Amino acid sequence: MSLETFGWLVLLCPLAGTLLIAFTSQVLPSKAHGYLGTVAIALSFASAIGALLALQDLGDEERQVVTVAWDYASTVGVDAQLSLLLDPLAVFMSLVVSGVSTLIHLYAVAYMASDRGYTRFFAYLNFFVFSMLLLVLAGNFFFLIVGWAFVGAASYLLISFWYRRTTATAAGIKAFVINVVGDVGLVLGTYFLFKHTGSLDFLRAFEGAGELGRNDGDLVAGCLLLLVGAFAKSAQVPLHTWLPDAMEGPTPVSALIHAATMVTAGVYLIARMHPFFEQAPIAADVGAIIGCLTLVVAATIALVVTDLKRVIAYSTMSQIGYMVMGVSSGAYVAGLFHLMTHAFFKALLFMAAGSVIAAMAGNQNLDRMGGFRKAMPFTFGCMAIGGLALAGVPPFAGFFSKDEILAYVAAREDWHVVLAVLGFAGSFLTAVYTWRMIFRAFFGPPVEPARELEHGHLHHAPEHTNPASGEVEDTDVGFPGPDHHIAERSWSMKVAMGLLAVGAVVGGFLQIPKVSHVLESFLEPSFAESRYFEELHPSDGLTYAGLAIGALLAVGGIALAYALWVKDADRRRVSTLRARLAGVHAFFARKWYFDELIDAVVVRPFAWFGRFARDVFERAVVNGVFVGGPSVAVRAGSAAVRAVQSGFLRYYAALLLLGVTALSLYFLLSAS
Repeated sequence: MSLETFGWLVLLCPLAGTLLIAFTSQVLPSKAHGYLGTVAIALSFASAIGALLALQDLGDEERQVVTVAWDYASTVGVDAQLSLLLDPLAVFMSLVVSGVSTLIHLYAVAYMASDRGYTRFFAYLNFFVFSMLLLVLAGNFFFLIVGWAFVGAASYLLISFWYRRTTATAAGIKAFVINVVGDVGLVLGTYFLFKHTGSLDFLRAFEGAGELGRNDGDLVAGCLLLLVGAFAKSAQVPLHTWLPDAMEGPTPVSALIHAATMVTAGVYLIARMHPFFEQAPIAADVGAIIGCLTLVVAATIALVVTDLKRVIAYSTMSQIGYMVMGVSSGAYVAGLFHLMTHAFFKALLFMAAGSVIAAMAGNQNLDRMGGFRKAMPFTFGCMAIGGLALAGVPPFAGFFSKDEILAYVAAREDWHVVLAVLGFAGSFLTAVYTWRMIFRAFFGPPVEPARELEHGHLHHAPEHTNPASGEVEDTDVGFPGPDHHIAERSWSMKVAMGLLAVGAVVGGFLQIPKVSHVLESFLEPSFAESRYFEELHPSDGLTYAGLAIGALLAVGGIALAYALWVKDADRRRVSTLRARLAGVHAFFARKWYFDELIDAVVVRPFAWFGRFARDVFERAVVNGVFVGGPSVAVRAGSAAVRAVQSGFLRYYAALLLLGVTALSLYFLLSAS
């Protein structure tokens, strides 16, 4: 088959899976829908591999293929076509999205087995993957925006999947609203770029980018607005507050959103639009600074969070900060390399966390966990591998990808060096909070569920504890116990986690600095016109120094976490530190007060304005003047006419006489 055919199959397989699941919901048994959804995404991944092989058969200058299925609108300069851009960047993203999503689907087959909404869940999951693939394969701004909006809608459906829980619906609405802000930014940014390039087609628009002046006002404005869309979708400061709340969705949803799909969309957008950002370095600098700020903010919050899934969520926010900083600084391949390795170990961490949470009957509080190392050896092994990769310990995947970003950022040799230093500080914090989480969940005295598992028994009813109130809430899941919801007792969960663990171990070897350049060679045609791709290369000394510093910081962070949460069994040091730094701890625990700030600056003023518009303007002005005024006038006129219609003949005769007299006087006066 041709490259174009493979490209359309990548996109259409998840869509077909969505429709088949929806239309057979009353025909096939619910269990079949899980496998149907998994097969649909697996076929998409197989098609992406076919596209990769077909692309490799083309010459470097021919590896940007546009295939058009439908001219939606082609008039007055608008060329909105249903077209796909099949180049190394699109194929790379398709492989990561469909590959990791296949394993998440396979994991969910067992994890969601007894949920009442099993069929609905897989229909949503397939639609989500379709939306993300449409986003990364779109050949023009028009369908990029369509895919962008679809991803936001699908995220709302999945985050609020357990809609009987108020916390879940509130989290879904929050994610949707913040992402709509990003959608507006993307649309307005597209307008500014279309205004000056005259085309919605990516390749034509990129050609027109070179004709724009460097740091042209409209170009900078357009790129800044694109960043608004990227920050909202990728949970960058200050549009990040939806991400930890998204943990209200089922664990497979957390893995899907946080690993390879939704949160990476912003990274892809900046990399795809690199011709514009290189012509607008002011906007690119804003992206790099916000990415660095985000990775530091998220890392500090993760140090104090006690909700298992939220720790991993904040680590996602932090790692996306590295990627955004990288691609905004011109380190495109390094940023995308970290996107790939992060997809492996972050999905793995969420899956392992889901296994622990199932054993804890839905409780996600680290304060109530401990001792699962012997009770769940496979889950512990996977969590440890994911933790080593996230911390950046050699030779795990995160070590190569994260440190390569920092080396490229430092190679800019200007104020970007400060960003690199902060990035290394973030690496140390990453190692600390990651292994704090692992040590607290798997080491120490075993809690009751861990002891029961060791003896082969576990009889807890599933529940969910609201981290804010501590109250147990209904999860709308119908399984009587977690026997099939932990990795040790489910082959599909074991296969999915095992393959991701392999990726977290060996994925970094695709791009070993100064040794292996497989990914760089593959992606080169997508960035061939970039001056950074040709000019920005860290020296050997800088590269090796960065790798050494990164490894030392990772090992040091793990050692500190071990000393605080394992060696000091009573955790007196932690208690002492917390008491001495009570203000700092409270600041981090309140998430830098971003929620309160947004509530004070945005939510309350808009709510007040809405109440004012409803109570004053709508009722007094609209209803009172524009609606009530005419009705009052009509009623008054009607009353006057009714008063005249008395029914007495002499009154009518008198009025007739007066009328005739008035007309006679008018004609007499006008004649004279």
